Amino acid sequence: MLTTFGHLLKQARLERGLTQKQLADAVDVDGSYIARLEMDERRPSRKVVLQLSRALTLSPEEGDRLLASAQHLPEGDLERLLNSSGVSMTHPVIQVVANALQDKELSPRGRELLEEEITAYVAFRTQQLKQEERDRKSARAAIADKLSQG
Repeated sequence: MLTTFGHLLKQARLERGLTQKQLADAVDVDGSYIARLEMDERRPSRKVVLQLSRALTLSPEEGDRLLASAQHLPEGDLERLLNSSGVSMTHPVIQVVANALQDKELSPRGRELLEEEITAYVAFRTQQLKQEERDRKSARAAIADKLSQG
């Protein structure tokens, strides 16, 4: 089961005995912003997630998990992360994305926007493909039902 950014943030905050106001003060944001983040009403920027990770003294793995739950690429060793996911670093798509994100002519804001676009597209397309697979399974089940009844 996927855990939302808001759930992870609230869990980490409570484990450290902090109030929303204390955490907000530590990262110089409004307390209501933390509340909206925890209710998954807002999606934080990468910069805010990194500030929250530092304020909460998260381990690198916890910080990566918080980044990923906010749909940002993790800070950790990309090769290690990909190896644990079963995706090869030599996969052509991974190489294209890595090259684009490391382009020296791309501004930090441009890199952030590119990352957001890639993440949004991959999430959207993944949902589409999952739905198509569910539809195919349903169609096969319906055909099997008809064949068994008839």
